[in-house]
Order: sequence, then structure tokens, then C-alpha cells
Amino acid sequence: MGILHQLWRTMSTLLIPVIHERLLQLLIAFLQIKNIYGRKRKEIYKEAGIIDLVDRLLKKRPIVFYCSSDNYVLREDQIDGCGGFEHIGHSHGSTKLSIKEYMSYDEIKLAALVGVSSKSHFINDGSRCNRGNPGIPGTFQPSGVIIGLVGARFEKPGYMEWQDCLVTNEQNKAEHGYGPVIPEKYLLVREWGKLWGENYLPTWEEVQDSSKEGFTQITSKILLNNKIYKSRIQMSAEILLAEARTRAEEASMKAYIHIVGLGLGVWQVDSAQSQLFVEAWGDAIIAQKDTSSIGHIDFSYIHVDQCHSVSNGETFPNTDITIHFSKRSLHDPVPEGNLLIVSYAWDGNSMPGNEYWRGELSSSGDPSAACSSGVAELHNALINTHVTASNLHIATASGVTHVGEYARNFLQKHSEDAAG
Repeated sequence: MGILHQLWRTMSTLLIPVIHERLLQLLIAFLQIKNIYGRKRKEIYKEAGIIDLVDRLLKKRPIVFYCSSDNYVLREDQIDGCGGFEHIGHSHGSTKLSIKEYMSYDEIKLAALVGVSSKSHFINDGSRCNRGNPGIPGTFQPSGVIIGLVGARFEKPGYMEWQDCLVTNEQNKAEHGYGPVIPEKYLLVREWGKLWGENYLPTWEEVQDSSKEGFTQITSKILLNNKIYKSRIQMSAEILLAEARTRAEEASMKAYIHIVGLGLGVWQVDSAQSQLFVEAWGDAIIAQKDTSSIGHIDFSYIHVDQCHSVSNGETFPNTDITIHFSKRSLHDPVPEGNLLIVSYAWDGNSMPGNEYWRGELSSSGDPSAACSSGVAELHNALINTHVTASNLHIATASGVTHVGEYARNFLQKHSEDAAG
């Protein structure tokens, strides 16, 4: 027990929460806007900075949160129920779902862009139905790095990525903050557009008057904005690539990155997302300054056969990265000299494992990862004190660095630029 305890302590201290550097500007804007509107929100945000906000995103979650009806199990007394998160932060919100203890949907949308990464031992191959049964040694990789990331959730109309990536007549109206002229009440809509590289998010009429190039027709009343969706996925991809690079360099190994289809299950709104998802990954690879520490990228159970015209077993242009399209399990063995780095599909509003805490061990990739690794404890803010924003790291094209060092480098660069 002493050895196991020491291993857990070592891995828990090597855990990091991580966000993309581009998210920082949105976090600042979020705090500024939320301090203008709403008495309850002001009580939470009036003296908050970025670190305080990210700490909320990590900790103010129910234990379990899933399904379009928002089924939940709360931290306090494991109370369960469904719905009500839409009202958090509003005057008609419930007392058990208070903004002091739980995130509003605006915050959950931010939390979906936060990853948590650590080393972990694995006890089996991590297949969907592993249910925590020990595997036969030699049939799976015994350890590696595991990072929880969140895909685009289109399961609940009008919330989360639906607001940015989908275009509907009901939602995308000027009075709701879409289009170039934005009501002051909806300034946050513009800030989300800026995060995805746009000056604003389009209205339904604007898209109807265009050629609709760059949009996927979901139904007669719903369009998928391909560019925005790809930007959303690329942000998560760049976090994983930066973390993989840093971890592989520290281990003097090559990274073997196992990619799961984040948001390509019950959250998916159209099958076209799979190809867009993989293309976004290709864009993320191109955006990296150095990929020499990455040996393999494996798209597992994602039903496409090319990434930027690169097929299974081929090398991505201008890199030494071999691209794979496979049906490998999460912790299947990797070639000698490679560090296995796996992503698993987390949720923006649950503790790691999610349905795992209700005994639903094979209902999704989240509980499956919890059954085969240490994420249910290592990545859990209720258990591991290192899951805190004071330990926040920032992902850039050059790798991952602690937020304090990132801030010092940022200030030094701007000071040098000002000096001329």
C-alpha cells in the first residue's frame, strides 16, 4: 500500500489544468461583461480575476452531469435530479442550484475549453466495456499520459457550442447579438465570435443571402458553420499537441497520440462533423512550431480515412508524424520508444468519470477511461488538491508553460517591444 500511495502522490503532483492562450482574452472579457449585468453575478465576479474564474470552472461542478435533460448528481449529499442549470445566475434560479456553488451555462461553455492532464497507470486496454477488470500484462500499455478534453455539445438546443457553430432562424437574430451591430446586453456573443477568428457571428439572413459556402445543411432550419466548428475543435487539438510535445520532451521519447472523437457520439448533430474534426486536427498540426517530438497521431473509431489528404500509415506533410486511422483501444500497446498520450471525452460540467459515479461503467468514454486509469481520482478537484487554477498551464504553439511564467514572458516581450 505504501508504494501505491507514493505512486499516486507522485502522479497527482504532476497533474496540470491547461487552457489555450487564446482563451485568456475571452476570460478577461467575460469577467468585465458579467460585472456589468446581474446582481447575483456581480457578487461572484466583482473581485475575481482569471485564476479565480478558472478555479470555478474546475471546481463548481456536480459530480455527474449528462443527457439533454441535464441529469445530475450534486456534490452536497449526492442529491440527484435533472434540469435547472439554465436558470443559474438568474433571479428565478433554484436554491439548490445556486451560482455560488454551481456554474451557469455561460461558464460551462468556458469550462468545456479547459483540459486536465496527468501521468497515470493503466490497468487494462481501456476498451469501452473494460469495466475496471484487470487486463493481462503485455496486452496493454501499463502507463502514459491521459488528458481530459471536451468536444462540441449539440445535444441541448440553444446552449454551449450550438450558440456559435449552428445557425438557425430562431437563434441568429440581430436582437440576440448576432450580426455586426450588437446590443450591449449581448456583447459576450461578439467575444465568442472573436475567439473563433470572426468579428461577429452571422445572422440567419446574412447566411441565407450568401452562397452558403462553408456551411453544412443539417435541416431546412439548421446550418453548421464549418469554420467555427473547426476552430472550436482546433483549439482542443492544439492544447493536446502542446501538452504531448512537452511531456514527450521531458521523457526523451516520441509521443504516440491517441485521439478519440470528442463530441462525435450522442452530442453530434451531423455525420459531416467527423471529416471536419479530422481536418481541424490537420490545421492544428500545421500551426505547431515544432513537431519533432511527435511520432504518431492515431484517430481511433473516427469514421474517415484521410486527414489533409494523408491516408492511414502515411506521413503528414513537412513533419515526421505518421497518421493512423484505427480501431485501437485507449491503452493498446505502442511501439518501443514512444510515450502513449491519450485523450478521453470529458464533460464541461462533471467530475472526471461522470456516469462512473452512478455505476454506469460503460455508458460512454468518460466512465470507461475512469475504469481503466486513475482519472476519477487524479483529475478530480474534490480529491486532488493539484486540480486548482494556481497550477494552471497555458498551451501555445511552442508547448505548455505555467501561467506565472507565461505572464512574465508576456510582460517581458511587451516591455521589449515598447522599448523599441
